[in-house]
Amino acid sequence: MEEQFQKRFVVEDLDLEETSLEDILSQKESEFLGEEDLNIFYSYPYFSRDEFDYQFRLFTENSELVLEDVKCNDTSDDEFNSIIVNSEVARIKINEGLKLIRNNCDLISKKQITIDGDILNYDFDGQSDSDIKKILMNNKNIVLLELYKNFY
Repeated sequence: MEEQFQKRFVVEDLDLEETSLEDILSQKESEFLGEEDLNIFYSYPYFSRDEFDYQFRLFTENSELVLEDVKCNDTSDDEFNSIIVNSEVARIKINEGLKLIRNNCDLISKKQITIDGDILNYDFDGQSDSDIKKILMNNKNIVLLELYKNFY
């Protein structure tokens, strides 16, 4: 016969007598994401070098959709310098951008994004410069399409 275990729900005691509202608010501001960070979406890295991952960042700003190419250092102690913007790839009206994203189109050329296989390739050993450029473009397209899925 199988033993049956009773599941228990444990609630920790919170000492609210010793905690001030200021402490709770300062903890929230310093330890949690701000509301302005909630509408920012990051792609998987399309390339990594040393401590930096190169990826895309997609977010809304006012009435526009913004796509940036960024490099991120997740091990950096300095949160302000852990993300560096390489370039702004596209800035487009939200309605037009969402239509392009739904159709898997590039935000600049407005053409359908195509990929040559859906597996990211980070191994460039023995590859020619032209092959590396092709691999990077395919990696960018793969992570961009995945970012679109997560955004929309």
